[in-house]
Amino acid sequence: VTQLCGRYLEYCEGRVRRDERMTRKHLTVMRGHIVNWIVNDSFGVGHLKLNDLTARTIGMLRDTIRDRSVSVPTTRKIMQTLHAALEYAIAQDWLATNAAASVKVIGSRDEKSKRVTPPSKKDLQRILYEGGHDLRVKVTFASATGLRAGEQWALRWLDINFDAGEIHVRRRVDAYGEEGPPKSAAGIRDLPMSDYIAQMLREWKMASRLSGEGDLVFQNKTGHCLCHDNFIKRAYKPALERVGVNIGWHGLRHFAISTWIEQGAQPKTIQTWAGHASLETTMSRYGHLFKDGTHVKLMNRISDQLFKTERE
Repeated sequence: VTQLCGRYLEYCEGRVRRDERMTRKHLTVMRGHIVNWIVNDSFGVGHLKLNDLTARTIGMLRDTIRDRSVSVPTTRKIMQTLHAALEYAIAQDWLATNAAASVKVIGSRDEKSKRVTPPSKKDLQRILYEGGHDLRVKVTFASATGLRAGEQWALRWLDINFDAGEIHVRRRVDAYGEEGPPKSAAGIRDLPMSDYIAQMLREWKMASRLSGEGDLVFQNKTGHCLCHDNFIKRAYKPALERVGVNIGWHGLRHFAISTWIEQGAQPKTIQTWAGHASLETTMSRYGHLFKDGTHVKLMNRISDQLFKTERE
């Protein structure tokens, strides 16, 4: 199995070089799946002969991975990598069947539910007031629009419609600086922009060295996409340490969505603005924040209709 995985990675490396719908990031993720899990020296299946790799042994690997508190989605991706490697072996006539095809990854009923606790307004204001102007603009934009980091760093001035007061999300950039479409089809969206954010962006554009329609809104010194990891390490984390708060960058997205809920935006509207693929995703993560009395009023109306006559 170890030899197969090595050959498969070589094959994928060739696909990346030929630009055959496989990115360097995808290859790196698969290599991590293989090295850290599939052929792991302690519990992996790398030592097995291909003919000894059965659905039972793969199921045992799956269970071992899950026992190490790996999430259902991540475990599924690891199994998908193994499945793809075995498909490659079949194409090379090294195997007749794919033993991973019948192995399912199923979690507990409530495992996918990820309730979000957004940062407090007080903590966010401490970052805004204590950080420099450059950081303040980036943090303000993220905490007002809820864009994912890759979406924010890929924004160009042609995506900012000052006349309509809208931000057009059309692309994102990954950790390797490669631009592509958003995370899902729902990620392509138009987001309303407050007057405050519009004015902030106008001033930011006037001060920007490169401010043509095709230029990036948030760019590095050479005019290219910011490296998110470098930005976090060199600018964001030091600012957090100075003010004594701990808010991950993605927490700014949670903050934005929580403020939309607080101001009475409907779940379907929030799903659209957030770029969630389904309403289920929105409600599983943020449903507990809808506490404006609407639910109580709804229950009161039902009770009045059903039970009021009986009481009278």
